[in-house]
Amino acid sequence: MSQGLERPQLERRLQALFGTNAESESPLAESGAGVRFTGIELCRPLSQEQVEFLLDALSQCRILCIAGQALDRFSLAHFERFANHWGAPIPHPSNFMRGGKPAQQDGASNGPIEPIPYDKRKAALADAAFPGRLQCLPHKSPAVLVATNLRGKADPGGAQLLGGESWHTDVEYEQLPIYVSMFLVHHMPVSRDAAGGTWVPEPDGDTPNLYFGGSDDTLMQLRRRLPFKR
Repeated sequence: MSQGLERPQLERRLQALFGTNAESESPLAESGAGVRFTGIELCRPLSQEQVEFLLDALSQCRILCIAGQALDRFSLAHFERFANHWGAPIPHPSNFMRGGKPAQQDGASNGPIEPIPYDKRKAALADAAFPGRLQCLPHKSPAVLVATNLRGKADPGGAQLLGGESWHTDVEYEQLPIYVSMFLVHHMPVSRDAAGGTWVPEPDGDTPNLYFGGSDDTLMQLRRRLPFKR
């Protein structure tokens, strides 16, 4: 743990604020980053002291996982209420068209901003992949972007990564960059027959890497060290 949140102190504060069933696990990475909490129920409103503790944990550990939510009760309304403790949720540009093209598409994108209809978003493709068996949580919020590798139908060749598999930052071009990205994870990517023990594939063809020309080779080295699962 980083100085300021040593493990014994972390446990004492955690259990004093959330009860004796609350526990922590850290670090989650070789670098020392990351902490996982269990025993915190986000369906309930948080007190100011509880929020301050979680803000401290994020500032020290950089990655914060609050595991074990009851997903039959934990709704996106609960998620957005929790998100407001970290700052005002902002609409994700991938949910909008600007001047008739996706707002994050390369090149100038001036013109009127219009929301992309739900049936044109990734969420609709995920809903169509396994009808009656798998569906995204109902939502209308423009701040919620569904991250999925489902293409609209079951893929007999196995799950594929679709975008975002290279190192990147999100929405850093705004005058006030976003402070934190939040993910509500139902299923983690796992491939039990993954070559090399990682679910991140090697680049195809003659491309030496997936990054901009002149990028440090360390990026590919780090990519190959991503875990099979955690």
